[in-house]
Amino acid sequence: MFSTFRNTALAATILALIGALPAHAVPMVHFDFVPTSGPDELLFDLPASPTPPSFTVASGFGMTSVPVTVGGVSETASSIVFFDSTSSGGFEANGLSVIYATQGAQLFSGSNGMPTFSVGVHVLAPFLAACCAGTLTISNAPEPASLTLMAMGLAGLGVVLRTRRA
Repeated sequence: MFSTFRNTALAATILALIGALPAHAVPMVHFDFVPTSGPDELLFDLPASPTPPSFTVASGFGMTSVPVTVGGVSETASSIVFFDSTSSGGFEANGLSVIYATQGAQLFSGSNGMPTFSVGVHVLAPFLAACCAGTLTISNAPEPASLTLMAMGLAGLGVVLRTRRA
């Protein structure tokens, strides 16, 4: 019984170490826009520093073909444009069932060609007569290696608890 436990513990340790190796994944940020009224919540993930972005404009930059979730339904935004402070800030999501167009804080630092998103909570107003006022939360998304390490740790705890009961 002891050798089975030792072998299981050794295998779990090896798997945990493999899971802890850097995944070389691009750091991602999660966007959660909750309108104060009107359309549904808008969710999407983008690289923390999209360099280079899909395109730049004089007053910001944009990403194309962005997978999003609108009110729990998966869609693809034809583009999401982020505006700098010279153009009233905020963002615009196009090609969805509702066009989300906001203004407020600039949501990134750096230049339009080398942006880095600003993690935090941002209160946005509607742009002109478009939709919609609301709160945008930008947060760091967990890296796959972190999730793998956590899963391996939980599996190891399960093995230890099961072995103790046997």
